[in-house]
Amino acid sequence: MGLMTYDSMVSSSASDLNQISDINSYLPWSYEISDPVLVDFLCTKYAVVTEESQLPHDDFVKVGEFHSYLVYENLHYKNFVRSYQNLAVLNQDEIRSHDILDTAICHESDYEQLKTMIRSSVTECTFVHVQANTVTAGVTSSEGGLISVSVPYDKGWSVKVNGQPAEIYSINGGMIGFAVPSGDSEIEMNFTPQGLQAGVMATVLGLVLLGGLAIGSRRNQGRS
Repeated sequence: MGLMTYDSMVSSSASDLNQISDINSYLPWSYEISDPVLVDFLCTKYAVVTEESQLPHDDFVKVGEFHSYLVYENLHYKNFVRSYQNLAVLNQDEIRSHDILDTAICHESDYEQLKTMIRSSVTECTFVHVQANTVTAGVTSSEGGLISVSVPYDKGWSVKVNGQPAEIYSINGGMIGFAVPSGDSEIEMNFTPQGLQAGVMATVLGLVLLGGLAIGSRRNQGRS
């Protein structure tokens, strides 16, 4: 029994996550995660099971029932964001799955930039709102620094912190990481599927060329 994910965006990040802890894939977009640490890291708030023995770990409390299923709440639940006090490099440092809760695990190419963002900060999420391809969230951080959000990294994501563009990184098994300042911040995340912008530009260019041909054709007809 494990956490089931079903999201086509996860596949691009799953290879990194699999280097931290084993996950099973049944389809290109479907994964079963049984590691209790990863269940907590991925912000799992509730478990729906048929019997208590199926729970990922012992720190779940029963909060209700749904038909023949039992509903439990995760006492380790942390809403949407996580901050880090340590930094490690994927494939170089000895990493165990429980390190993912307090260590930012990054690619070697990002290490020098990210090491300046590691601080002993306490970070909390005050709200999260999702609408279509946009996620907005409130974040409070005692000292600022690097955080991750429970959204798989993809080049189609762009992030603004307090209205200013923020550079994003793939950390901790393919989640989105970026820096926030100390105090209260508002996060805005927008997703544009890869190829969409190029497709829109090609369509616009095609319409412009078509318009130019139409104008040219009318001028030629007028001259004749």
